[in-house]
Amino acid sequence: MPFVILGIIFFTVMIYGLFISQKEYNSLKENWKYTDGIIYEFYLGTRAIWRLSYDYSIDGNKYQGYGRWYPNTDTLSVGDTIKIVYDTTNVSYSRTARDARW
Repeated sequence: MPFVILGIIFFTVMIYGLFISQKEYNSLKENWKYTDGIIYEFYLGTRAIWRLSYDYSIDGNKYQGYGRWYPNTDTLSVGDTIKIVYDTTNVSYSRTARDARW
């Protein structure tokens, strides 16, 4: 019985996460604008996918985001400036310009 309850909770959290993720993606896709981001970290994420983290500022407020990093072809370093897109209706939603393929 505990496994069934845990399974239901897990499934509910997964569905909710997918719903929120799709909502953010759709809003960003419809309301995007370019800005610059500054890379502050590279790391190995889930499923062995390399990622980079960046900071960006909109109207004097600082935000953070992340994107894919391709270590075999990228010549990026911590402190480099990259182009990102952010959601003008919720500026905390962002992607690297390269990852924003719509």
